[in-house]
Amino acid sequence: MPRSVKHGGKKKSAYRNLKNFRAKKLKSHKKKKEANTSCKAVADAWNKSETMKANLKNMGLSDDVNQLISLPKANLVTGETIDVEMMSLDEAKKIQKPTKVVSQIEKEQQSKTAKNSKRPEFKRLLPRDVEFCNNMIAAHGLDFEAMARDHNNLNQLTAKQIERRINTFKRSFRFQDTAE
Repeated sequence: MPRSVKHGGKKKSAYRNLKNFRAKKLKSHKKKKEANTSCKAVADAWNKSETMKANLKNMGLSDDVNQLISLPKANLVTGETIDVEMMSLDEAKKIQKPTKVVSQIEKEQQSKTAKNSKRPEFKRLLPRDVEFCNNMIAAHGLDFEAMARDHNNLNQLTAKQIERRINTFKRSFRFQDTAE
């Protein structure tokens, strides 16, 4: 039975340009197969002929965190929780020895934390903020209420804002220079 005009008339199939359809499909399929990761160890160990789950399993990594870490399960009807035995990290390491990829990732992470811990974090302040903080500390000490009422407080900062700015100033290298 033909469709009536009331319901939109006869439906036509959408036009599709098939000129480069197969090439585009193969290109997108190839992109999906490649590992998109910033970790060099994972990218080197990635096997393009295997699935993501198989690749991660061969590397000793997990694709689903929920399977890796089991949480206490609750009964929906009664609301009681069932305790699940949890093992420590050392026990888990004894059971499964880390693979080459996992050890490389751990080494990279340790080197990154070592680099970050060597250099202390200093805040950079504008010269006018440094001058403002020096003048306020010299005039009022650490009385932030008096600093808020001071006539040199041109930006009309509140006591809390001045306190935050001076705490940032104390963490900066400019404060350490003036303290010495």
